[in-house]
Amino acid sequence: PPDEEAFAGAARAQFRAVGGGALVAEAVGAGDAERIEPGAVVRLADQTWPTSAQMLILGRVTRKEPTDDPLFFTITARPLADLARLRSVILFVPEAVDPLGADIDAGPGAPGGEEGGAP
Repeated sequence: PPDEEAFAGAARAQFRAVGGGALVAEAVGAGDAERIEPGAVVRLADQTWPTSAQMLILGRVTRKEPTDDPLFFTITARPLADLARLRSVILFVPEAVDPLGADIDAGPGAPGGEEGGAP
């Protein structure tokens, strides 16, 4: 697994589900796309998720295709597991707690988070 510094400097792409388990990132800039190759691990980097969920493995890159614009690429990824064969998935994300005992913000929308959290 990458350390936090390597993760912070990793290429970024905004993926969306397109059906059949595939995730697609369109219009990935050439600078980021040149560092993304088939077989690369796709990890979560979304500040709306709790800190403890960051770097969660979402899948692997299966294709990198140029677009009509030479400055952008389309990246396709697939989950490591065949989601059609899974009956259910449980994602356990522990609540973030400061070692000194203070609660840590879990992120926007999460209980105790910045926006819409429980009091």
